[in-house]
Amino acid sequence: VTYEDLPVAAGIEQALADDACALFDEAPMGVVPAYGDGASAQLRPRKNVCYQFNYRTGDAAAFARCDHVF
Repeated sequence: VTYEDLPVAAGIEQALADDACALFDEAPMGVVPAYGDGASAQLRPRKNVCYQFNYRTGDAAAFARCDHVF
């Protein structure tokens, strides 16, 4: 048996770098379902990222008016 050394991405930062090795030849198939207000998603938004989910809601400035934030 002959083994071939492959490039390494030893962490998230290395895997997302512009010069990173590709983690897969083709990204897995997928769909972006319809989400409610404040939510969105993207398939393959950049190299080595298959899916990205974003969720925003509320008023971030409201934290400044809070006595306590847990």
